[in-house]
Amino acid sequence: MDQEAQDAKLIIHLSEAFKKDEVWQLAAAEAFSKATNLERVLIRDSTEAKQLKLVDVLIRKTSAAGLGAGSTAGAGGSTFVPEPQRAAAGPGVSVLTAVAVGKSPSEFGAYSKWHQFAFAPTSAERDAAMPSSSKAAFFGFRPRASPPAVVPPQLVSPAYTHILDAVAAPAAPPASWGPAETQLYGTVRRLLALGSDLHPSEKELHMGFLKWHSEDLLVGQLTLGSSTSTLSTAPDGILTSRCPTGGESFAVVLLKCKSDVGAGEPLVQALRHYQIYYGDGTRWAERATYRCDPMPALVLLLEGPRLSIHAAWTIYQNRVGYAPLTPSYYLANEAVSDNSNVWKLMAVLSAYKKAVKALDDSYTLRKQLLGEAAMERAASLRVAAHTAGVATEVHTPAAGGAGGVRPCTLPYGLLDEALGLSAIAFRGPGLMYEALQQVAAGGEERSVLVKFVRARYGAAVHKAWHAAGLAPALYDVRSPAGGGTSGGPAQYLMVVMELLRPADGWMPLQQALVLAAAVDSGSSSSSSRAAGGGGAALKDAVRQALHRAHAVPVEQSAAAELVLTEAGSGGGSGGGGGSSGSRVGGAPKAVHGDIRLPNIMVRSAVGTAGASTDVGGVMGSSPASGAGGTASATGTWHVRFIDFDWAGLEGDAAARYPVLLSPLIRWPEGVAPGTQMRQQHDTELLELELAAAGS
Repeated sequence: MDQEAQDAKLIIHLSEAFKKDEVWQLAAAEAFSKATNLERVLIRDSTEAKQLKLVDVLIRKTSAAGLGAGSTAGAGGSTFVPEPQRAAAGPGVSVLTAVAVGKSPSEFGAYSKWHQFAFAPTSAERDAAMPSSSKAAFFGFRPRASPPAVVPPQLVSPAYTHILDAVAAPAAPPASWGPAETQLYGTVRRLLALGSDLHPSEKELHMGFLKWHSEDLLVGQLTLGSSTSTLSTAPDGILTSRCPTGGESFAVVLLKCKSDVGAGEPLVQALRHYQIYYGDGTRWAERATYRCDPMPALVLLLEGPRLSIHAAWTIYQNRVGYAPLTPSYYLANEAVSDNSNVWKLMAVLSAYKKAVKALDDSYTLRKQLLGEAAMERAASLRVAAHTAGVATEVHTPAAGGAGGVRPCTLPYGLLDEALGLSAIAFRGPGLMYEALQQVAAGGEERSVLVKFVRARYGAAVHKAWHAAGLAPALYDVRSPAGGGTSGGPAQYLMVVMELLRPADGWMPLQQALVLAAAVDSGSSSSSSRAAGGGGAALKDAVRQALHRAHAVPVEQSAAAELVLTEAGSGGGSGGGGGSSGSRVGGAPKAVHGDIRLPNIMVRSAVGTAGASTDVGGVMGSSPASGAGGTASATGTWHVRFIDFDWAGLEGDAAARYPVLLSPLIRWPEGVAPGTQMRQQHDTELLELELAAAGS
């Protein structure tokens, strides 16, 4: 009897014995289709009652979208989650519907129920980032920003990074002072006077703001909204860009101005103007030119004496993402006793001008730089991402009017043709994506996981541990062009690594411990234990793996590479000969920093000990075989550590814990924000995690 027939027979038997309905049978069949050989052996060799319990565990695992909170407060940690089935074919544009807002910008901004169109995930939906209503049209920080619909703006467009870096930098006068700086200083002074003045009417403020923007800050090209026939209700001003071939037009800047009294939400009104400019989604639906990127725009708001800049972009149809790029700057026309506000506004407005130029160039030159084929490819990948991996997940109907749609803004770095990615799907819970990568032109593809991290990544440690068979392969670490190539404060790194797939037997340690506990608490045959069953053996295997990882030397050349991949992180590494910590054979040793259960993947060694990817042998082998030997697979496990965001060299001044550490995690003694990381902390954290898992 083949495996599928055995699964079906067992499901029918359990459903009859325990009076399970058809829904349970379907869920069980789906779970078995994704089960590993180890899971099947554990289930079949257990008692009937334990079989039911294990099948229920398998069903919950299959439908789960994530594995709990991350280790960094407010940000979430990196964890591998069960791989959903890919869509057999790219979804049609018709699946992705628009929202019928039916309000003009002025009505909409003052409308007390505008938030019914805002993305507002419930607590049960947040991990999956699923909108709670098919009417969700605005995805941003109100009430909560959540991926995959909302990602950091510097990952939406490289143009936004100019402004974000200027905001994060300290307020200081320009390094050099020439005609351009003199002109910009006067521009800022005139803005302070405009914002601080008491205008007799809002119209006067509007006209003064438009004149300042077009004739002072920028040179022309700003048209009054009323002269743009595509707008049913004009914004206070709009700067557009037109593609010379094809005639497509794009919004670069939307200006919105209001006095400091009266009702209305100007940002919401500006977003509604953005929707209307693009025909409430019709342009997106009609042409790949509008689908190949998120059509990023800037929103410049003047609210009485307060100025702010925001990002706006299209997710699909008329569903819009937005994010603040600056705080609200108070335009105080004060005496020249403290120029810090002037210096900051000079830096931010200079960056704003660069962002406007970058957006304008991206629209006018897109066909020339990309070509039709690349634009069609990008459009196809972006459209498919909204349904990729959603069909097998258990969620409420998503925004879009049809089940199986999850609004997703793909970071632009994923579409870099040099990476050769396809079938891109959001994995979560953070900025993590699964994809296929073409290894060579016309050659084979490999499954990869791509994650985006802030400022630093322990690439040298990751590579060293992979060489020892203790981490997945690391294929690439790069800084996307807008993720802070100059090492600026807004830097993101894109990390491409091997995907440890459930289909190949890999599972998070937490899941393996649950299965092992079920075996330990019931009757299990020798074949179950031969498959790696038993919590004690599994825990010992993980302890051995960490002990071996701590002994892996990080070569000086690799340590030097750590500096390159952590540009802008605020410290050096041991690559320059400065690691003062313990060493093995003259090379510095590594510390992981976040050895928690979600960051450890395991696989039974039964039938896999000779696999080409398992260069490090197996853990849990007999003492005679050595920690890294090729011992008998009985009772042994392959172990891989992941999430090297914090990893560094023990004793190095840069190897420190982040300022934000989750208070929900029980950290070892000596671990505190900003303190140096130690291998002892890794060992103690693992023991705390294993003890909690066994309680």
